[in-house]
Amino acid sequence: MTAKEAKEYLLCVRRAKYEVQRYQALKQKAKDLACSSTSRPDKLAVIGGKGGDVLANYVEYAETLDEKISNLYSIQNKVTCMIARVPDSRYRELLLGYYVEELTWEEVAVAMHYSYSQVVQELHPRALEAISKIL
Repeated sequence: MTAKEAKEYLLCVRRAKYEVQRYQALKQKAKDLACSSTSRPDKLAVIGGKGGDVLANYVEYAETLDEKISNLYSIQNKVTCMIARVPDSRYRELLLGYYVEELTWEEVAVAMHYSYSQVVQELHPRALEAISKIL
């Protein structure tokens, strides 16, 4: 795997976190609608029901969203385990900070006591090269 491909793979974790947040928000919205006694029938269609079957449909919808969330957490876990196999602790810290913890490059640089340019121009390419050898 090339460094560029490794970067795309790692970016899956950052995107997965946003997807999890979206699914959790959808689940909460559906729960609120299902539990609301004042919901309009057209609003209940969001979770596929009318009247008495709204809660049953919510449960099914919530299970679907939970499965998607679980799959995304699985991706995050897999990537975190891969990063743990990188031999150089500086590269692990950089990769975890940026791709898993969602820190900015500036925050990663400060945490590592490096300049922004050292992190972005020197350490990051080397870290990608190191992880590409593992992937």
